Amino acid sequence: MINTAYFDYFISSVWGASVASFLCCLAEHPLSSLYRLSVCDGCGQNLHVRQLIPIFSSFCQIPCSCGHRPLLSYSVKELILALVFLINTLLFGFRTPGFLLDCLAMVGFYISLVDWKTKTIPIFPLMVVGFLGGVWAYDKTQIPWAALVVLLPLIIIPKRQNRLGSGDLILFVFATFWLKLEALSLFLFLTGFGGIITAWIYQGKLTFSRTPFPFAPAIFIALWLTLLVYNN
Repeated sequence: MINTAYFDYFISSVWGASVASFLCCLAEHPLSSLYRLSVCDGCGQNLHVRQLIPIFSSFCQIPCSCGHRPLLSYSVKELILALVFLINTLLFGFRTPGFLLDCLAMVGFYISLVDWKTKTIPIFPLMVVGFLGGVWAYDKTQIPWAALVVLLPLIIIPKRQNRLGSGDLILFVFATFWLKLEALSLFLFLTGFGGIITAWIYQGKLTFSRTPFPFAPAIFIALWLTLLVYNN
């Protein structure tokens, strides 16, 4: 007899990888991904079922009839979201906190993909982060004091001195809706450290130049890790 817990973990991982596969397509082709089948990046033909299996299709390098092989980066992205969903299920099961963290992971994954490609943050998913943060705070019966603490210096500091884009600042504030006040220091530390790593990867070198870089991935990773630490 199959252990139901292991079955839940398997389903959660597969679901995470499948969602990541769809979100990767959505970030590349925002409108057409909603109604058309996945196509080969080389020739544009519809892909076969064996080429649509999350994680394995790219790892196995299953080619299209034209000879084009899928990029390994697709499977890496699918694996990342599969692991995030698995960890959420391990810690929270299929309860409200786990569901909200899965929703945060999906929205954060999509925003990060778009930000990495265009260095802009889409407005609707940004609003979803704030809404989900409000639901999380309500479920945890916590007042988002962390958001008020973050908003105060942003109001005082002149806009011309802000080094982040307006979308990054709004996302940063919405992220703090999720946090207890005592979790703010860890979130700030992880966000700063993650920002350095993200800039290094994006620019190909470790530098402290003022060149813009996508900051959303660092914010979401820091928020998720902080919520795992303060999961009670």
